Amino acid sequence: MSQEKVDAYKKEKKGRKARLAKQKRNAKIAKICSLVLLLALCSFAGWRVYAAKHPSEAVSTESTEEATAVEDTIDTESTTE
Repeated sequence: MSQEKVDAYKKEKKGRKARLAKQKRNAKIAKICSLVLLLALCSFAGWRVYAAKHPSEAVSTESTEEATAVEDTIDTESTTE
């Protein structure tokens, strides 16, 4: 081998360990991010399916809160007059 090839091989070998560690770290990060994204997507889809199957429960709690707020406002106005 020529001296240039030997120098190139030594340089490549010198940085090999760091490069492989960086590749492994990036692969782990990509897997974790993909897993978190998949979990969030599945949770959202499940929540939407549940909300579509049980609309009466979701509507009743919202209307109860609104009705309570309206009643409180009416009571406050009645006592100030």
